[in-house]
Amino acid sequence: MYRVTLALALALASSVSGLQLPARNPAGNKVRSDCSGGMMVPAKVPARVGDVCSKPRSAALPSTRRSRPLYMRIDPEALAQPIPPTDAPRDEKTTDGALNSELPADLFEPARVVLFESFDKLSLETKKSLIGCVDELLSSTTPERQMAREWWSAWRQVNPGANTTAIGLRTFFEQWLVYAIVPTGTAMLPSEELPAGNPDSPGYFITEWDYLANTALGLSLNGFDKEWRAWFVEFLNVRGLFIKSKQSFPLDVKVEWEGNATTKGYSAPATGEPGEHPFDLSTYLLPPDGFDTFNGFFLRWVRDFAINRPLEEVAADVAPYTIVSPADGGQFFLSNQSTTADRHTLPGKYDQFNVVEAFPGYGEKFVGGPLLDQLLWFTDFHHIFAPVSGTLVSMHVYPGSYNYDFYNYDPYHPDLPKPTDNSDEAGWYQQLARHKRFVWIFQTEKLGLVGMAAIGFWGVGSIVVDNEDADTWAGGPIARNDPPPGVHAGKGGDLTPVVKVGDYVTQGSYLGHFGYGGSSIVLAFQPEVDGTALTYDFSAIPTGGKVPVPFSVATLTGASVQVNALQQIGVASPDATEV
Repeated sequence: MYRVTLALALALASSVSGLQLPARNPAGNKVRSDCSGGMMVPAKVPARVGDVCSKPRSAALPSTRRSRPLYMRIDPEALAQPIPPTDAPRDEKTTDGALNSELPADLFEPARVVLFESFDKLSLETKKSLIGCVDELLSSTTPERQMAREWWSAWRQVNPGANTTAIGLRTFFEQWLVYAIVPTGTAMLPSEELPAGNPDSPGYFITEWDYLANTALGLSLNGFDKEWRAWFVEFLNVRGLFIKSKQSFPLDVKVEWEGNATTKGYSAPATGEPGEHPFDLSTYLLPPDGFDTFNGFFLRWVRDFAINRPLEEVAADVAPYTIVSPADGGQFFLSNQSTTADRHTLPGKYDQFNVVEAFPGYGEKFVGGPLLDQLLWFTDFHHIFAPVSGTLVSMHVYPGSYNYDFYNYDPYHPDLPKPTDNSDEAGWYQQLARHKRFVWIFQTEKLGLVGMAAIGFWGVGSIVVDNEDADTWAGGPIARNDPPPGVHAGKGGDLTPVVKVGDYVTQGSYLGHFGYGGSSIVLAFQPEVDGTALTYDFSAIPTGGKVPVPFSVATLTGASVQVNALQQIGVASPDATEV
């Protein structure tokens, strides 16, 4: 069994990228009528978050920020354990529940109580550091953080004790923990009526925390405070429990996503414009009464698979040279021509990617070849398919430095230096190649080796590559008649074959899925095969578009090309002068 728990990516992304994320606060979106911002409040959490409005709402914020995906792990088994010492390894096994089943109702609340009892026991120094992150942000002067300063300033004013070491940011994490995720809304600053403000996107709380996590103090705290890292990992675990409970999908939020007889649910039309992520729930399989939990919604499967995610037929002599998209998402170049030394910065993030480090044992083969990256937005189809046909020669998890056992670093690279406990340098662990990732290597007929790395961002995610949990594998039992390519009708869903090393995998074969979490897929290609240079042409018709758009090298201002899983994104050809 292969099941990857992607560990905590605490230092990711302080800048906000326009590359692939939908704009926040589209004009005309309604303000939530329950005044809670979609938050469900357990009995022991201060009722301020869900109080009925008694005063006029705060003025809506201008829609100049962009949201980002919400990345966190679903790992209920971890909740059965106490928060471990940071220098003790954690069990990496995750359990991803049924598409439309909920966890026993008694799991979340006890875990929540234990979680905040643990917060109260954090050291005074750690709590001072948390408050210091807010102080540092509020004292900054950079224009791009102006809205973050306004939000945190307002939050501190209306949440009692927020500036005391006894409470610190406890209230913020209480609010975040029970956030029932909404697709859109009108952002409002925290106020007496709305102590956490009004959520306007799936990444609402992560966006605000992100600014703190990427202050100098936040990077140091998240990188080297073992006590804090252990608590925050456990926070995300409990948050995962909430996501798998019915509390995460209350009726009003369910209607916002799915709609009902009188209300249209969330949708984002496919326009073909750069950076947009279309969403149409009618193209997905739903249980008869819709989903019961947010986790079930996240793991939805495409209906009429052969129609909504078709694998294009090409001529037999061209087929071995073609590449298809492994998932839905925005495609772009990390590099047209990778090098041994280059570190390619992901747009809008601090993370960097080095091809040799990212594909241990194989990376040198890809030096000089193109590197593609695909970033998946929260509403994209988070299932993974083979981009090429070939023999699967390697599939392996590389733990990297974002692991529970942080100070063991990377057992596959024991010679890499470790920081001292008192170091304030956080940059050493921010390299993307050192994130926990799952790597597939395919030996193809015409393209030589092709590498694919699925990488988890923000929080803790999982990559599932086996069918141990039948209800989540390839859409589960309800998807048996909507199989992926190469699988007969009636034999899809939970019966879809699991690939393993040594198998010949045909293009489009199902490989697994992201859990409620990480979403970036890097593809690496050889520049030549058996002495013959290859020329690659990467372009695709954007979802909703009409003409192919060439992929570009990613920049903060550049735009990705939104494509669907199994859509052809590239073709190679041998250099005629060398044939």
